[in-house]
Amino acid sequence: MGHRVETLCDADATAQLLHEQYGGSLRLLEDVARIVREEMPGRMAALADAVRLGDAAAIEAAAHKVRGGLLLFGNGNAEGEAEHLELDAERGEVTSAADRLMALERAVAEWLKALDRVTENCHHEDPAGR
Repeated sequence: MGHRVETLCDADATAQLLHEQYGGSLRLLEDVARIVREEMPGRMAALADAVRLGDAAAIEAAAHKVRGGLLLFGNGNAEGEAEHLELDAERGEVTSAADRLMALERAVAEWLKALDRVTENCHHEDPAGR
């Protein structure tokens, strides 16, 4: 019998969302979290390069990829910042991209810490990884 994420983690909104998206499968949650953690630094670096170059098309594409990773775990703050960058770049507006990138970097860093806490809390409660 599988364990449910909400019984393994604090009953906060993140744990509930993870349960809804991953059906209570801790193993699936950890696998997806690992993949996102591995890919996010490269996605953020590509976005930073695009912002540095002022390349609206590259900013739009990179912000879209970052946003896609964030949507897997539902984070309004970081996802919203990525969406602003993506939509601004789609309109060719890159003057505020550096400021938006800084805000996104802070939000992603906090999001990654929260993701680690959720998966660590779940893992400590269920060391068998069910």
